[in-house]
Amino acid sequence: MRTAFFYLSAIMVIASDQLTKWAVMSNLTPGPHPVLGSLITINPTQNDRSAFSLFSAHPWVFAAIAGVAVVVLSVAFHKQLKRDLWVSAALALALGGAVGNGIDRGWLGYVRDFFDVRIIPVFNVADAAITVAVIVLAWRVVLRPPASDPVAKPARSAAGPGQSADPPAGSG
Repeated sequence: MRTAFFYLSAIMVIASDQLTKWAVMSNLTPGPHPVLGSLITINPTQNDRSAFSLFSAHPWVFAAIAGVAVVVLSVAFHKQLKRDLWVSAALALALGGAVGNGIDRGWLGYVRDFFDVRIIPVFNVADAAITVAVIVLAWRVVLRPPASDPVAKPARSAAGPGQSADPPAGSG
């Protein structure tokens, strides 16, 4: 069931990403469209750089990175010894985000971005999913509770037959 949930979650991210990109790009003109004053706008852009416009390279390099990410994230999900729901959800978000942006890079040669919150570069649903995934994974690594050990039993000394290794009641 968790495997189906994992892939269904990734597919939902991909569908949401592609649908919102299509809706924004086909219905809005370039330039800011206020959503919450000037704080949050929808600003259709074409990003030929990496995540959050940090550096540029040939589109095939980013498409190849997305392909490798898909394999690594899928293998990481299946290799979990104990399926942690939070880790599985984060891997699904990252997988969906990688595929969503990979589709753009493969077909268009650039990624369609549109959320503009002024304090960070313009982004899309796939970028948001990847960012949330990184935050959740970091949270699980930093705040993961220690593995619970079985209740430790007191160590017994090498007492002979009929002798108790425990101290007599009332002593100590």
